[in-house]
Amino acid sequence: MNIYNKSIKLLSLAAYVLVGGFTTSVNAQAGITDPFQVQIKATQGTLFDNDNYLGTAATATNGYDASLDSPEPPAPPTSYVSVFFNRPDFGSLLGSKFSKDMRPVVNLTDTTQIWTFSVFSSNAGEVSLTLTFPEEFSVPVIIVDNSTNERVESVSSIVYTAAEGETRTFTVTIGDTTAPEITVGAFFEGPQIFETGVTRTLTWESTDRNGVTDQELSYSLNNGETWEVLSSDLADSFDWEIPATIELNYETLFKLSASDFGGNTTEVTTETPITLANATQTKTVAAGWNLVGLPLKDVSGTVAETFANVTDYWITYEWIQNAGYVQPETFTNKRGFWFGSLNENTLSATGTVLTTKDTIDVEMGWQILTNPLVTEVDLTMIKILFEAEKYDFSVAKENGWITGLSTLTETGYEDVTALSPWGAYWIGSTVDNLQLEVPIHAKVQQNVAKGTSTEELFSISSIDMNGIKSTIGIGFNETATIGFDKEFDVLTPPTPPNGSIVALQGIETILGNTYKALFFNLTEELEIPLVIKGSTEKVTISWTEYQFEGSAYLHVDEAVYSLLTAGSLEISKSNSVKVVINPVTTSTESMDNTPSSFSLEQNYPNPFNPETTIKFALPQSANVELAVYNALGQQVAVLVNEVKSAGTYSVRFDASALSSGMYFYKMQSGSFVQVNKMVLIK
Repeated sequence: MNIYNKSIKLLSLAAYVLVGGFTTSVNAQAGITDPFQVQIKATQGTLFDNDNYLGTAATATNGYDASLDSPEPPAPPTSYVSVFFNRPDFGSLLGSKFSKDMRPVVNLTDTTQIWTFSVFSSNAGEVSLTLTFPEEFSVPVIIVDNSTNERVESVSSIVYTAAEGETRTFTVTIGDTTAPEITVGAFFEGPQIFETGVTRTLTWESTDRNGVTDQELSYSLNNGETWEVLSSDLADSFDWEIPATIELNYETLFKLSASDFGGNTTEVTTETPITLANATQTKTVAAGWNLVGLPLKDVSGTVAETFANVTDYWITYEWIQNAGYVQPETFTNKRGFWFGSLNENTLSATGTVLTTKDTIDVEMGWQILTNPLVTEVDLTMIKILFEAEKYDFSVAKENGWITGLSTLTETGYEDVTALSPWGAYWIGSTVDNLQLEVPIHAKVQQNVAKGTSTEELFSISSIDMNGIKSTIGIGFNETATIGFDKEFDVLTPPTPPNGSIVALQGIETILGNTYKALFFNLTEELEIPLVIKGSTEKVTISWTEYQFEGSAYLHVDEAVYSLLTAGSLEISKSNSVKVVINPVTTSTESMDNTPSSFSLEQNYPNPFNPETTIKFALPQSANVELAVYNALGQQVAVLVNEVKSAGTYSVRFDASALSSGMYFYKMQSGSFVQVNKMVLIK
């Protein structure tokens, strides 16, 4: 909560003016705890009255002090103007009018001293009053013209028009540099969620020793850029009818200010914004398949009734453990679903806005969860409740109880760091009776992830005929094993209802045996099957060029493709597809003298089964393409396709996925072209 105390002192000409006066040197706190005097002069034409004083003295009392308080002399028989303090309480035999009224010295930090003086003018006309304060006088001064009950504009010079024989009275209040104290109720500070269209009582308390004279409660829907006043009453509560027209607002702030008679003001402002949400929420979704979840509880109506405003074709699927995809008739609280349509649509749902934290039950296996709140929930704020204990989300994941939370993006399934309203997320659990505690919290500053020893080496992307995309990755870590490594490996959730993705096949777990990412300790050759998951028969896969010291090939039936050069092709479920990676260097630059010409040597051994080595030489830096063809002239492998420096190179060719027979390998570099034969015998 931001607090700004504004004590209006003699620095503002609109309220107080610092003027010269007595030459006595005083400190910067003059008048707060030290004696002071203020001279009051009245002038009307040639008439004047100069010797009038109010102030404090160390020996003064609130009664009559003969050595300090001076009686006003009797009125002259001619025209005159006179300033006096009317003090009948002094009980002086010289009358009740005094030209000097001194009071005890008090600490004026949160206390005031009040004087009332009168000005008599025998003649009609303009009267000028001048008040002269001590130098560096730092105490607030308020002067009120009692005939109008209004503050005068300047405390140093007052001008008014007097009637003949008029006595005008003024009140001078000096002191109080302490602003009011404000205590706000729980409504004031976020993070909170308020439902719109309902009345909410806002409570607070403003206190001041000398009384609060002005108070204002305002709210902003744009983080304080503009404000709207809710109440200006001197009350301690306000029943706010939150406008139902506000569907969702994340930038609501409150501001409460309170001022005392001296103009001291305290202002408090909400530091963490509050969220306003209507019981009806809307969301625009793109054409195609979308993972969707409703940010409400107890949604009214069936699925068909809720989406009745969607005029074109649409369909929903819910995932049921051990049953797969089913079309739901009603919504299940805190469960997400697939929404498919041919066009972009705006979805609308009405239910209960959750204004407190909530829990989500997680079963063993895969399920689609949704964020039940209208606010974003960061994974670092989610707690896992399991076996009567509470754990951080990351700890539960490290323990292997749950996977990460993933959703479908433009590039396929991706793990998320936060749950968004209307979002839906796959989560897998290896245990039963686990809960996610989802809180309402302030926005979390995302930290840039620090580097680890984990290195992703290869990635392969896919897209099916329905536009469903996915990406798989093969990585390396020194501590990775051939089995399931919960620290690195990422299991693949179930596929969309009408689409396919590619996945790596690994060790069987309770959540399946297909992976989005697998990590290994590359100490020996690896063979990793690649499978198509889903309802469509074919997908197109692609990969980009990657620098790697060893060899990496994609085997599709009998064809072999290098993963070190970019490529793409269509594969189907009937194909036998695997990734073969060997950490041993297969291409080395000779340290001998630079070759004098291009050359392509005969492979060795030849015949071979299933591996052979091909050597070639370059006299200069050049682009080299080295490919293998079968007897029909079909390309079955690309071994090299890149610019290389001058030198001698060797490439190992693995033909384990090919059948026996004659093959040709062709080298082309600029105008140099050479083709050699080789024989594979199995």
